[in-house]
Amino acid sequence: YRSGPSLSIASRTPFKDMLAALREFQPDNMLIYPNLLGGIVDYCGAHGVAPPAIRHVRTTGETLSAELREAAASLF
Repeated sequence: YRSGPSLSIASRTPFKDMLAALREFQPDNMLIYPNLLGGIVDYCGAHGVAPPAIRHVRTTGETLSAELREAAASLF
């Protein structure tokens, strides 16, 4: 089963650099830990930055709060 190209970004990467890598790669889907998703949401809000257009965001490994789910849905 071929799924196409993928991108792995280290969890210690600064959010500014994560967003730059995502913009360059232009993924349709993103699998991410909720704490990193929260960091991206907070970074975008604090810096007035829009994230790249990602159609599907899935979280893994941690509980996703209702608040973060709503914030991420509004952002993406």
